[in-house]
Amino acid sequence: VAVREGRFTEAENLYKEALSLRKTTGQKTDYFPEAHAGLGHLLMRLGREAEAAQEIDKAVTQKGNYWPGMYAKARRLMEAEQLEQAKKILDKGAKEKGVEKGEELYHHGMALYYLKTNELDKAEKEAMTSLQMMPSESEYGTLVAEIYQKKGSPEMAIFALEQALKAPGMEQSASTYRTLGTLYSQAQKYNEARDSYLKAVEIDSTYTPVLKDLAALLHLAQQNDKAAVVYMRYLQSEPGDIDALVGLSESALAINQFT
Repeated sequence: VAVREGRFTEAENLYKEALSLRKTTGQKTDYFPEAHAGLGHLLMRLGREAEAAQEIDKAVTQKGNYWPGMYAKARRLMEAEQLEQAKKILDKGAKEKGVEKGEELYHHGMALYYLKTNELDKAEKEAMTSLQMMPSESEYGTLVAEIYQKKGSPEMAIFALEQALKAPGMEQSASTYRTLGTLYSQAQKYNEARDSYLKAVEIDSTYTPVLKDLAALLHLAQQNDKAAVVYMRYLQSEPGDIDALVGLSESALAINQFT
């Protein structure tokens, strides 16, 4: 529950507390595959891959047929582009039925696999199934949006990502709002795109990729004075970006034409 509600620090502490309790209650080992798998999955979400690998390996070693642990291992394999090995593990989850058995993990894992293999219709079907089974899981909503984006359906991707952002467990990250801004731009919803880019900057002022997107959008809207300022801010971090240098030159030229 803490993970789905975005309370990641609390969730990590709870998992670690559960594992430490075994050692303080007379247990000889930290045998607790459920906690190791849950902690490993959480650490993957937080980008702490080395720590995640240790926990997932412990879960699978302690209980080789524990499905959430196998799912987490399959995801690690997919991240390493070891797709066939991942698929063999995921296939073992096809028999799991119902949320209590982790069926939604199987469908989410298969959606990730099909996205990797560029089988987008299959990926969409699996991703939607996992989202319908557990709509409060933000990872499932963002994956649906990613698939629609790759299929060239920005409107559907926007809807999926907007719904995911409303979920209690959804991390409000600069990169997510940049993605949303890009989708709005593709759908020619430029005001919404600008607001999303500005939200990304508000969340993380050091996240430079969104500055280039925002500057290009301001230039498109003929707000060249603002575009030039944002381009110059971006170029302080990325001085060799040719596209940004061209954008700055065009914005500066447009300003001169009206002065």
